[in-house]
Amino acid sequence: MEGLNQNCKLYTFPDFKCSVNQSINQSINQSISQSISRSINQSITKKNKKDPNEKTSIPIDK
Repeated sequence: MEGLNQNCKLYTFPDFKCSVNQSINQSINQSISQSISRSINQSITKKNKKDPNEKTSIPIDK
């Protein structure tokens, strides 16, 4: 955040520029975190779907 504030001082409207940068950073962070959580949830659901099949297939093979 310190680097962001330093960059804002270079502009004639620092408050406006800082708010725009912060909103852009927040939206980027939200989209990144959402995509990461989606991929994690998908991998977890795939593992959960595979696990019962593997558990049932093992006793059937025996």
